[in-house]
Amino acid sequence: MVNRSFDEMDRLFDRMDRMMMDVRERFDATANAPAVDARPGAMDADASRLHATWHAEADEHVLVLDVPGFEKSDFDVRVDDGTLAVTAEREVDDPAAGAWSTRRVHERLTLPSDATGDGVTATYRNGVLELRFPRSDSTGTRIDVE
Repeated sequence: MVNRSFDEMDRLFDRMDRMMMDVRERFDATANAPAVDARPGAMDADASRLHATWHAEADEHVLVLDVPGFEKSDFDVRVDDGTLAVTAEREVDDPAAGAWSTRRVHERLTLPSDATGDGVTATYRNGVLELRFPRSDSTGTRIDVE
């Protein structure tokens, strides 16, 4: 009974850490972002943040990111040391205005402790990137104290 209580507390603290990291990243992105041109038709995609939804299912974690305006080939998705990095870049040409711009997105998220980077699947349809992370059955390695 006591062991399960501590496991639940660990999950709660992990979730709080992820939330605080997200707040810090959002603050840093806002503080360092270039000014946004508010005129109709003007857009600075680098100053915007993605909408992300994360939920746990019985055997996997599911992350859904709203990333409209890209193609599958524009994405670079990597998992390294418990961190997910999603980067996308696309050149947008506007022949009517005689101009082009580059749209970039970069998100870094800390994975839950029981999410494994092995066997992750990713799909991109209608501007939505969905990633599925298998949940690990491992509770870590027990070390005997002598």
